[in-house]
Amino acid sequence: MDEVAEMTCDLKQVEELIPQLPSAVERRKLGERLREAVQALQDAPQQIQRIRTLMELAGVLECSPTLLEEVREAALDIGEDLENVTDPEVLRTATDEYRRTLLPAAGRLEHALRDRCRVFVAERFQPQVGIGTLLTQMHVPDNLGARLVACAQRGMRLATQGTVAEMLSGLRAQLAELDALQRERSARIPDDEVGSFIAALAEKRATLAMVTPNVTRWLVEHGALEGFSVTPR
Repeated sequence: MDEVAEMTCDLKQVEELIPQLPSAVERRKLGERLREAVQALQDAPQQIQRIRTLMELAGVLECSPTLLEEVREAALDIGEDLENVTDPEVLRTATDEYRRTLLPAAGRLEHALRDRCRVFVAERFQPQVGIGTLLTQMHVPDNLGARLVACAQRGMRLATQGTVAEMLSGLRAQLAELDALQRERSARIPDDEVGSFIAALAEKRATLAMVTPNVTRWLVEHGALEGFSVTPR
């Protein structure tokens, strides 16, 4: 084949390739965006686990569902974009939203849950210290009062746990132990005025109307009367 024929053949190949160039360029752009996305999302598995743990912790802390909306909506939007990537700009938007929206939202949720945890453990565990002391003064068998105090003290320390996962596992364990101790308390204390008063204290529903003469007499006998204060609801 002479040089003219070779040149004609080459030109023909170029001519055939021209219509394919735009899609080839787009594929190259998408490939570049994919490489950028892989780098940006390299910690995504850890962040997904973190968000899952935050969601579970919110459930244990009995949080309002509205607290989770920001993180949930951001995750859904980014997930939909990543599932339907056909354009490099869509991929860029998804990775930017991941860095600038989802991660900060998860950080704000964690901060809110830590604040909520401090309130939760104070409400759930702190009253049990006084109740455990009362049970000790009543000489309830099997050291129930001391065990209740120890459980409550461990529960109150959970608000300062290092990681969210530690906080979640600790709360689950201490709440389960507290439930078991409460069942044991209910089984051991007679269902009289004193028993009903102590149960109401444990559930934070005690009122002055429950402090009957028998209850007052029992508190005085056990030196526990000064351990109570009265506040309006």
